[in-house]
Amino acid sequence: MARSHRIIPPLTMQEQHRFWSKIKVCGPEQCWLWTAHRQRRGYGTLRLRRHMFLSHRVAYFISSCQDPGNLCVLHSCDVPACCNPNHLWTGTDADNNADMICKRRDRHTALPGMRNGSSRLNDEQIRNIRKLHSSGAETQKLLAKRYGVARVTIWKIVHGLSWKHIANTRSPVPASGEKDFFPNPQTVVDAVEKLCVS
Repeated sequence: MARSHRIIPPLTMQEQHRFWSKIKVCGPEQCWLWTAHRQRRGYGTLRLRRHMFLSHRVAYFISSCQDPGNLCVLHSCDVPACCNPNHLWTGTDADNNADMICKRRDRHTALPGMRNGSSRLNDEQIRNIRKLHSSGAETQKLLAKRYGVARVTIWKIVHGLSWKHIANTRSPVPASGEKDFFPNPQTVVDAVEKLCVS
């Protein structure tokens, strides 16, 4: 059954200004990320005249002067928080599902890095985290505090267990005076294999 979307009302200049102020506008081919509230799956939301709207649908509406109606507004970049009109197009639910399957975004395939709607970090921040940690400049605890994420998230990043699509420059030596939050993954695997052999 097709989804029903609320009709987007014509926006005043003040509403449009408020909308665009919540987007980090970059180059014409880059993603323009929604910086305000996001749903759990990463889609931006905007309250407009006592109703909630998805930010990418409003961006499409403003840039094309057409309400998408019951059509889906799809992302060519697959970044749910993106509001760049150059990345948005309309299609049916069937088009959306075909695009999802074609790009392997079904529920059994997690998207890597920034393409994952739950991501709080971007590729540049990941490189910086790994660089700071491997140089011994900052501990995992300080990095977690600086970037507003859990320490286990930093541990997974510096050990190459998450954000695998970005080259890992991790040094095997922890930052000075820091104990590794978790044991080395290979050590755990070796220990388990020894137990299984015995």
